[in-house]
Amino acid sequence: MRLLETEFYRYVPGSRFAADGVLACPGMAISRVAFTRFRQWDRGFGDIGAFLSAEGLTPAALCGVELRMPAALTFDDFRSLNDKYLTRLDEWGLLRDGRSTFARTNVCPAGNVVRAPSVAAFSYVHPGDNPVQCFVISGIAELPPGGSFPADVTAPGDTSASGLRAKATTITSIVSDTIRALGTKWTPADTVNLYCAFDSAHVVLREVLPVHGVVPGNGLVWYDATPPTHGIDMELDVRRYANTRRL
Repeated sequence: MRLLETEFYRYVPGSRFAADGVLACPGMAISRVAFTRFRQWDRGFGDIGAFLSAEGLTPAALCGVELRMPAALTFDDFRSLNDKYLTRLDEWGLLRDGRSTFARTNVCPAGNVVRAPSVAAFSYVHPGDNPVQCFVISGIAELPPGGSFPADVTAPGDTSASGLRAKATTITSIVSDTIRALGTKWTPADTVNLYCAFDSAHVVLREVLPVHGVVPGNGLVWYDATPPTHGIDMELDVRRYANTRRL
């Protein structure tokens, strides 16, 4: 995995719409801001821009977004949605060679929580000393790097206990490789988030993460949610913040 750098953070390139992960540059820290109510894209991104400006920061300090969608899309519709997303980032000058440089998690909560694509939270880089460098890993699904969709999806359509274990094993290996590529390692203080509509939290926490020596001090945060496109069933992200707040 290659490691590239902006003025605020280092990142492992991923898809065109998100880096696989970002790590704060030395002398920098990452904080998270969660909206008390999800905000539809236009308002959400407008509020992100206003917040960063009030903090004396440019949009380039944005290093992660957490998006929510009403329902999973077909691959073609998902690609169309990403084109609109990238247009927004391009307006802020946040693309490099047509690709996003920062992290993203984008999932569909159960229960029709949102009616339109919305922003739930965001992460930004700011000056600050942190004992352990902060990072944000994008939501990673069960598709190995370089694999083609849907042919190379792990255990496609298999939501049995063994199928979910296989998916989680693929995802955790990718996340571990990304964390290592960033030049850091898992710690018990890291926040580990699982997004899956099936009963998979126990197997991930007790059987999959320990293989990588991971025992989250705060447990595993499970969201009853599906990935944003049909054909995949699980996502996992990992984050280490200096602090978090609500807006």
